[in-house]
Order: sequence, then structure tokens, then C-alpha cells
Amino acid sequence: LDAYDEITVLGPVEAPIYRLRGEFRQIIYIKGSDIQMLCGIRSQLEDYYQKNTQKKLCSIFFSLDG
Repeated sequence: LDAYDEITVLGPVEAPIYRLRGEFRQIIYIKGSDIQMLCGIRSQLEDYYQKNTQKKLCSIFFSLDG
């Protein structure tokens, strides 16, 4: 069984408040039971964001809820 078979990706979907102060918001949910794997995915996404995103056009936030 591949480790990534244990995660579920939902989205992107519109945020509950889709437009706020003229900016559109989308959400991607990544669900899994292995906190280490989720933190690894978060780290990879942060690295990609830092290297490849025009920061003025995009913001990224993470929340780990139990």
C-alpha cells in the first residue's frame, strides 16, 4: 500500500466567504491520519510556494485541526 493512498484531497472549492476585500479565496483540504505525512506535504507545498509563486498574487495558509 502506497503511503499516499492514506490521504484524501478535496478541492479546490470556493471558501465560505468566497470574495473578501476584492480577493477571491479557494480552499484545498488534505485529510489523513498520519500527522507526519501531513506535515511533510505541508513542507513540500511551502517549499514549492517559496520557489514558484509571485507572492503578491497568491497567499497560502495552513491549519492542522485534530
